[in-house]
Formats: sequence, C-alpha cells, structure tokens
Amino acid sequence: MIAAGEKLFEERRYRDAIAEWGKVLGFDRSNTEAASLVKKAKGVLEWMETLRKRGVDFKRRGERL
Repeated sequence: MIAAGEKLFEERRYRDAIAEWGKVLGFDRSNTEAASLVKKAKGVLEWMETLRKRGVDFKRRGERL
C-alpha cells in the first residue's frame, strides 16, 4: 500500500495517495512512514491551494502572474 500511494503521489493524485496511506494507518497507527507521507501530501495540497488563491487574487486585481 505504501508503494501504491507513492505511485499515486508521483502521478500528482495527492488525495488518492493520502487515502491509500490512510489504509496503512488504519491497520497500523504507528506506521511512521505512512504518517510522514500523508503529512507530505497534505503539505503539497495546502501549497497548491495557496497558489490557487494567490492566482485568484491576482486575477481579481487584473494583474498577471
């Protein structure tokens, strides 16, 4: 499941990767590798959302990125 999540992450399917690693954590809450990978993917999603919001802000002001 770790490898399947990594493949999804490489394909930029971050939410699917998080779900896959979540399955691992469902079986083993102490799996630090899965927990770390979930944290990493959530960080990427947060960064993407920040960039999206900045783009919307620029667009509202009529500015270019």
